[in-house]
Amino acid sequence: MIKNDKQTTFNQIKGEIIEIIKGEEFSSITLVVGRSNVRHVNLSCKTFQFDQMIRNYGVGDRVVAQFYISSNKKNERWYTTGTLLSMAMDC
Repeated sequence: MIKNDKQTTFNQIKGEIIEIIKGEEFSSITLVVGRSNVRHVNLSCKTFQFDQMIRNYGVGDRVVAQFYISSNKKNERWYTTGTLLSMAMDC
């Protein structure tokens, strides 16, 4: 699913899927990560790409997700988004 062939490394996170949200244009998953400091991480992408990535996974599966972070300023506030690039089962 990664289209940028110039970048060779991306952020990566391991966690358990606790939520899958499908929208018309964008969809997302929420992962629980960490051991002593448990956190929720939400990663989103366009629905047509999301459908191809998520078809073999469900709530409760442990996965390794590759993503990138971007920030946008709107109405004098910064918003940060994690964009899902690919997923694989965590062995």
